[in-house]
Amino acid sequence: MMYKREEAYRYTFPQPVPCSFSIVGVEHIRINTGKGEGELIDISPKGCKLSTLFDIPVHQEVSVQMEFILYTERLIVPGILVWQRIHGQGFHYGVEFTGDENLSTSITEDLKQLVKQQ
Repeated sequence: MMYKREEAYRYTFPQPVPCSFSIVGVEHIRINTGKGEGELIDISPKGCKLSTLFDIPVHQEVSVQMEFILYTERLIVPGILVWQRIHGQGFHYGVEFTGDENLSTSITEDLKQLVKQQ
């Protein structure tokens, strides 16, 4: 699946950020898997690149819920997997966030604080 990003910026982390995620829906059917572990490679207010060992088919719409800490606040972020690529022993996924404007603002503010700290 091809996906064209249209966003103001995308921040690539110097070291991947640990995260957890669960699959909460496939093709609009609610499910709830256990939590899987992964890492954030980069992020923008609209989405991120997720790295994990799990092979998740993306030929159907897969909804996820992600949890991570960018600076100090734990963020719980809903999203949809939009692409998959094999990477080393695992996989990279493009995640489009489906949260509201408050989520985008929280991500932006946390990233500002993170960059200031570095």
